[in-house]
Amino acid sequence: MAVGILESELSPQALAIAKVGSAGTGAMNGMPASANSIHVCEEEGIDITRHRSRVITRNLLESTDVVLAMERHHADAMRRLAPDLADRIHLLSQYAADGNPAVQGGVPDPIGGDLEDYRLIFAEIRDQIRAALPRLEREIAEAPVEP
Repeated sequence: MAVGILESELSPQALAIAKVGSAGTGAMNGMPASANSIHVCEEEGIDITRHRSRVITRNLLESTDVVLAMERHHADAMRRLAPDLADRIHLLSQYAADGNPAVQGGVPDPIGGDLEDYRLIFAEIRDQIRAALPRLEREIAEAPVEP
């Protein structure tokens, strides 16, 4: 859901520059989004039916400028995978709070929940992404352009 939300919220200028993707610390490669994720996103006019899961790898982290993790244990696992790239990895809630370390909470995974659980998590992700947009758009605009 986060990728769909982010793509729907980023400006056209940022989308022309940035590539948005998703990978998980416990994902299986090639799996579609859950039916509840697809349904909730469709309710909001976002199509995630083409989404396929992939496992986070060191190579993927190396090719990424900013990583926004939903939960602290996801961020911690990625930092263990690539300690030298830890400065790229952020908890979404902290990133949205412009790096404030006092912000501790993450966004829980609704897997196994009902449709209402997915709606609540969708709203939480959307709110945090909207809070993060000024920082994210600024960092995208300032990023070096690849040849």
